[in-house]
Amino acid sequence: MATIKLVLRKDQVRTDGSCQLTLRVVKDRLKKEIALKYWIRPEDWDSVKESPKKSARAFYDLRSYCEKIKSNAFEVLLDYKKAEKPFTIKELAEHLIPKEK
Repeated sequence: MATIKLVLRKDQVRTDGSCQLTLRVVKDRLKKEIALKYWIRPEDWDSVKESPKKSARAFYDLRSYCEKIKSNAFEVLLDYKKAEKPFTIKELAEHLIPKEK
């Protein structure tokens, strides 16, 4: 089974102090990080709950986005599990990353 987490990349910091929000997927001890479109300050991020704090700018939009991303990721994992088909982390990441047209 794979593990899915929303993580703030504190090694990628902008000049305003905000950090890149990423979706981290771990399967069979292999890690894949998918960069998301949001940047948030570390003091506005709750790493335990994997969600923004109320002090964050655009809190409700950001919280909704985070819940949507995690929900989609768990849905993809559930589909793989129901199909009982083995999958790699690369295949999983391809399903999680939205394809641009």
